[in-house]
Amino acid sequence: MTPHIFRSIRTAALATAIALPLGCGGDDLEEQLERASHAVSESRAQLEESRKAVLDKENAVTEAKAKLDAARAELQEARTELAEDERALAQAEERIYSGDTDALLFRAVQQRLLEDGSLKGTAVSAQVARGRVTLRGQVASERLRKRALEVASETPGVVEVIDEISVRAPAAKPEPAASAEGEAS
Repeated sequence: MTPHIFRSIRTAALATAIALPLGCGGDDLEEQLERASHAVSESRAQLEESRKAVLDKENAVTEAKAKLDAARAELQEARTELAEDERALAQAEERIYSGDTDALLFRAVQQRLLEDGSLKGTAVSAQVARGRVTLRGQVASERLRKRALEVASETPGVVEVIDEISVRAPAAKPEPAASAEGEAS
């Protein structure tokens, strides 16, 4: 409770103690004094309860602040660990996806594309950077495009496959010209 409430309680008790003797014309002075004394005692008891409630709330706020401080410290610790883990991951990726690794991965993807029977005769090439494979070229059907992407993505070490393959149906072969004899008949 605030000091304002304490003053209000104190004022109410004093007003009661003063008003009782004045407003009760027929009572004797002893009864009036006893009632006033009783009113003051009740006001003091209420004041003590209010002080205890305020103290309890202050203690609860102190405990909550301590928990908040502990939670903030845990959060900061978790953020620090996350940053360290991110740095370690970046270093590991750098070691894994160095130029040498990309060159090996390029050869593996190209070899798998060349060895896949369904992709024979297609013009698909791969480019590799940090484990990400970009496929470029042209194929005759959507099925072949999907197969090329599947072959690349199944290659161990590939992180991502970027599709830059275009689908173009093969040009239709011109029909042979009809012979003059066939036209004459």
